[in-house]
Parts: sequence; C-alpha cells; structure tokens
Amino acid sequence: MKNYEKVVKSVTCDLCKEEFNAKNWGRDGDCKTRVSYQSGWVTRDNCGGTEYSVDVCPECFMQKLGPWLNSQGAVLREKGYGS
Repeated sequence: MKNYEKVVKSVTCDLCKEEFNAKNWGRDGDCKTRVSYQSGWVTRDNCGGTEYSVDVCPECFMQKLGPWLNSQGAVLREKGYGS
C-alpha cells in the first residue's frame, strides 16, 4: 500500500510576493487568507471543473484587499474566536 501526502513547501503572497514565515504571517502560519472560486460540472459518469485562487498575507488582506472589497460594496465581518 502506498500513502501519498501533499506537502506545501512555501506560500507566497500573490500581492506583495512576500514568502510565508511564522514571524511575519503569524504564529505557525495560522494567519493567512486564501480566496478561491470553483466552478464545475457533474454527470452520472464523470465530473470536472476549475478552481481559481490567490494567497494573501494578513497585511495585504487588511491594507489592500479588505479596503477594495469595502469599496465594491462588500462588508467584512469580524468574528472573534479562541479562549
């Protein structure tokens, strides 16, 4: 039996091109954003589709993407979590 595991070697912000590290993207990489769109089709015998995505660092999300989304009429919702 073979076991396969997908390993991500690095993540780079698609806006500022800064590579992930725990110091600038949050402890253990827990602060990152991925925006994606998926479209596809399903039939009885087959399925397929396409995904478009971008990886965005926390600073670009808050300083670039968030304000742009607000300017387009989106409302960013803030939700706390944790203990």
